[in-house]
Amino acid sequence: MRGSPLVPPDGGRIVFPSLPRGVRFLLLANGGVWAFVFLSSLASPSMEALLVDLFGFRPSRIFHLPPFLWQFATAPFLHAGLGHLLLNLLFLFLMGPFLEEMWGTRRFLRVYASGALLGCVGQLLYALVIPGVFDVPMIGASGALLALLVCAAVLHPNQPVRLFPFIFQIPLWVLAGIMVLLDLVPILKEFQAGMPLGGTSHAGHLGGALAGFVMARWGGSLAPAFESVEHLPSRLRERRAIAASRRESEARRRMDNLLAKIAEKGIGSLSRSEKSFLNRTSRRLRDRQDPRA
Repeated sequence: MRGSPLVPPDGGRIVFPSLPRGVRFLLLANGGVWAFVFLSSLASPSMEALLVDLFGFRPSRIFHLPPFLWQFATAPFLHAGLGHLLLNLLFLFLMGPFLEEMWGTRRFLRVYASGALLGCVGQLLYALVIPGVFDVPMIGASGALLALLVCAAVLHPNQPVRLFPFIFQIPLWVLAGIMVLLDLVPILKEFQAGMPLGGTSHAGHLGGALAGFVMARWGGSLAPAFESVEHLPSRLRERRAIAASRRESEARRRMDNLLAKIAEKGIGSLSRSEKSFLNRTSRRLRDRQDPRA
């Protein structure tokens, strides 16, 4: 992963990356939105809550008429405080340049946007199952950033990672696995308890992780995945037809063997199960030839 401080080049020297266009845009957009919300809250203490209510992803608003569909796009640019923002921006600064250099700006932004979108979808599905979060807004870019991490881990699983100079290196797939487990374990506990156990949207994070996996698997586009789902019924019908044809061929082959056995040794040489099979198969073949029978 050249040009990224996550992975030191030969010799172990940390080299910070130059920032390509997509990463610069996301850094400025996230930072600019936070600054706007912060300054608005200074002018009016209620303004921050109003902006989060209007632009954060609130699952209940999707079912309003008209639905607040813009929240799918705006929620990832809002953050719960400066610490939340800086953590996400640091992660974007470390991971973003490598993926954008490898895929180009358009595909990089598609990975990010897909992670943000499926993060909201994950939170929506979670809210439909777990009471208490249906009307709670979700904000932050963590789903989009986890999509970048998982995408890079699928493409280069054994790439060594070092976050800081004095921390040992681990493969990229291990880092991605740890991050996914940090969300998977809590959400399983929440499903067991039947209620949210904290303020973190683990479902949104896992939705972003799924987007990253799909984008890496299908070359930077979700379309083939949706096409696979769309064609799934026809593929299942085709597989059932193939399986039925194989069963029919096997039945005919066994019937031919039994008829040859009868011609050679007589009907008395058949066992009870062989006679039963012969009767069933003969009846089925007659019914197929004459459906009125």
